[in-house]
Amino acid sequence: MGCFGMGIFVDKGYVTGLGTPFFDRRAEAQLLGKTISERNITVVYGPRNVGKSELVRYWGWRLAGARLLVFPGDLIRTREVVEGLGESLAAWGERVRDALVTLVRERAGELGLLDLVYLVVDALRGFLGETVVFIDEFHLLPRYVGHPRGKGYGEALADLEALAHRLAKGSGEHPKVVLTVSEGFIAKVETIARVHGYNVGFFLVEHMDERHFRALHEHYAAEKGCAVEYGVIYGLVGGAPGYLPELCRGWEAVESLINVSKNLLEDSLVRLRENLTLDHRGASATGIGRREVMDMVLRVVSGVKLLPLEEPLLYKIGQMLTDFNIVYPKYNGDNIEYRPQLPLYRHLLEIVIGEKASSILEIKPSEVMKRIQRRNE
Repeated sequence: MGCFGMGIFVDKGYVTGLGTPFFDRRAEAQLLGKTISERNITVVYGPRNVGKSELVRYWGWRLAGARLLVFPGDLIRTREVVEGLGESLAAWGERVRDALVTLVRERAGELGLLDLVYLVVDALRGFLGETVVFIDEFHLLPRYVGHPRGKGYGEALADLEALAHRLAKGSGEHPKVVLTVSEGFIAKVETIARVHGYNVGFFLVEHMDERHFRALHEHYAAEKGCAVEYGVIYGLVGGAPGYLPELCRGWEAVESLINVSKNLLEDSLVRLRENLTLDHRGASATGIGRREVMDMVLRVVSGVKLLPLEEPLLYKIGQMLTDFNIVYPKYNGDNIEYRPQLPLYRHLLEIVIGEKASSILEIKPSEVMKRIQRRNE
């Protein structure tokens, strides 16, 4: 554990899911621990693949004195039903461990957030002590994935509120609960308001800083190989280490990511304009043009700080883009700053506006690459 070159922090004694040492985020892990100690439930949110789950594991297994029980939200399709449970329950003996694993397996197809937490509480009553139940990507629990997207999220939020209420009002010993989620719904103002007063904390994990991400890329490339240069990867996904295994495979993977992102952004722009230009009767209300919508979206993803009451239209756009997982919100007092999940979205918007193209889909991957390369020069 320590630093090397330019103050880069790396814990060489800890191996991440990428097969690399733990780079960066030690200060964040300590802040996360403080939040967990003060709250019944801690919701860890942020962009996909930035390392939310790894940060929780690092805190639990490297810095905390608590027992960390790790459950993947996708209980049905995950090869190991309870990830890490054998290691975290070893001190309690095989009988306790096997009993809990059996209970989860038997009920895997029906478990929601409330069910899973209290199944653990009931199975381990008297053994809890300093125990943290960590449910990774909790919105993927079986109870929620069987519904359409909106209704499934609604069920997840209802269960989150019910669990928060039960933990806040209940008596007796209960575990701390940590949840991770990459979906934008969890960070919306309306969601946070639902659990206000129930001792729930929200912890934002953002992209790694550029110096640490460069060091991580160099280590990953040296150990496992990488067919794509650092500047390209950073230009596309920023400091999101979870994309390295995919993008390091080569240019086909890069083009695939660009094309998928083009489709997601184009679909979001269409749905956004429909929502902005229709009133409650379904008739044209404001007549906002496509070009105007793109200009406003670019302003939002560029990180402008918004006061919702002063700029309600941009605020509404930011909230909808959060739903579509194009941006995530960062709260600073009364201000909200919406940041793109990937820098790639900002590149696509800048290109389509600069070239006055009619659609994001018209942009070729080669145009994106030229833009990134020019910025790297």
